[in-house]
Amino acid sequence: MEGSQSYIVASTPRSGSSALGKLLTQSGGKQLNSNSSVNQSSSIFNPHGYFEDSGMNLCLDNLIRFAYSTRNSFLHTSGLEIYAKELMLERILSPQQDYDLTLNQVEIPPDFEVNIERYTGHDWDVWGLTRMKPGMKWFQAYSRVGVNTPEKALEFFKHNLDAREHLDFSFMKDPRIVYVAPLIPREYRFIIIKREKKDILRSMRNHYGPNLFTKNVIFSNWVSNHFNYKIEPQDFDQYITIYFDYIEHIKRNRDYVEIEFEDLFDNRNMGLLSKFLNREIFWRS
Repeated sequence: MEGSQSYIVASTPRSGSSALGKLLTQSGGKQLNSNSSVNQSSSIFNPHGYFEDSGMNLCLDNLIRFAYSTRNSFLHTSGLEIYAKELMLERILSPQQDYDLTLNQVEIPPDFEVNIERYTGHDWDVWGLTRMKPGMKWFQAYSRVGVNTPEKALEFFKHNLDAREHLDFSFMKDPRIVYVAPLIPREYRFIIIKREKKDILRSMRNHYGPNLFTKNVIFSNWVSNHFNYKIEPQDFDQYITIYFDYIEHIKRNRDYVEIEFEDLFDNRNMGLLSKFLNREIFWRS
């Protein structure tokens, strides 16, 4: 479609990207929908929804694992390097890689269900581990979506991003996307969200566990096991520095706009975003 445009929302977790997703949707934007077999619902953390696609969440999880290592995720970035597209593809396609949520892979402490708050900081299983048992929502979710191997994950990624070019004003948001940005087609433009580091840290610990970015190993060698990522200790300053390295790479190579978290909720400050998107953007409560 002539004049169509697709956007990527880039941010750390808990930086307001879901608020921006709501804002874009209210203004006519079309969220990526892969029609995967698992759905992303709202929660106490995002009561209006996440405006993400669960199939793409799972796809990006595995692309990060395959490109870097099984210990890495968008919540544990120690050792990550920025690769050019060709090298990233080469690393992803290295042989004998496969990952899924199975009985052998999911790590649930024996006392998890009776001490959930000790682990997660909440009185319910925000990590989703109990929903990874046979017959439950997330059991073998990567296979069910079709992203459990490098070839399948890359095909899923390419197919769903290529499909966006036929839509006028579409967007995709996911805090994982920053770490595979070299794979994104050049026609995509980026909306980058900035938030104060102390607020990011507080909100991430509330969502992913109170021991995140500490040395307080609580089981095995991890400080949080949100979605079975087995997140090892990492200094928050290192985490945020690595994230900013990826963001600066995006800024040097892509068309982008950068907005402040607070501005997402103030229609008086929508001018820059409206100009970038070439349409009127405004917040409705």
